[in-house]
This record gives sequence, C-alpha cells and structure tokens, in this order.
Amino acid sequence: MKTSELNEAFLYRTHVEVWQDGELHDYGGQIERHTKYEIVINGMHYQKHAFEFRIKKNSP
Repeated sequence: MKTSELNEAFLYRTHVEVWQDGELHDYGGQIERHTKYEIVINGMHYQKHAFEFRIKKNSP
C-alpha cells in the first residue's frame, strides 16, 4: 500500500491484513499508528519493508 492508502486506512479505521511472501501472516485489524518504517496493528509492530498490507475485502 502507498503511504496515502495507509493514511486513509488509518483515518477511516479500515481493516488491514498483514501478508508476507504471498501468504496471509495475520488477519490484522485497524492501524493504530504508522511511521516511515513500521505499522502498528493490534499492538503488533510490523516493519514496512518486510510485510505487505492489504485492505480486507468483504465476502459476497
């Protein structure tokens, strides 16, 4: 996700999943805060360079 997308997910409290190497790493949650280098979701700190963050899509 781009920084602007992370900011939007943070502001609108959107559910974000955490992925690593193409696999779901954590079901995630709402972004508590993010800096240039890391994202905090549910108290867990994720380094931006090591993980991918995706907006959770609702099931049909």
